[in-house]
Amino acid sequence: MDGQVQKRKRPIIVKLNRESTRTVILQKTRSLKGTNILIDENYPKEVQEERRKLIIKMKEARNKGHKAQLRYNKLIINDELYKEKDTHQNEEEKKKEAMKQQSKEDCKRKSPEQNRFDEQVRKITRSNTKTNK
Repeated sequence: MDGQVQKRKRPIIVKLNRESTRTVILQKTRSLKGTNILIDENYPKEVQEERRKLIIKMKEARNKGHKAQLRYNKLIINDELYKEKDTHQNEEEKKKEAMKQQSKEDCKRKSPEQNRFDEQVRKITRSNTKTNK
């Protein structure tokens, strides 16, 4: 390896003592646009996974014309805060609503005798009450 130039680009991790220094450096990264230098924060694995999912939502929101930005593991769309967990809750609510709708449709389906389910239940309860008397 002596005398050979390393072709692979390797990241450099910098630890800073002051939050203010980090803020100044990250604010000045805009001046590096168009160069081969990238400065970004290093996040824990869990946060990186959340951010990957939220980036997709952020891009969708931007394509729709909304103002969207990602901060740590939080997505802000039009000054409203969204978390990755919120999107999962919305998906689960949609699934529950679809299941309710399906059960309503099942109740409206007609039996082979062309009776709706609720009519069948009424007939059964009527016949049971007559036989119990």
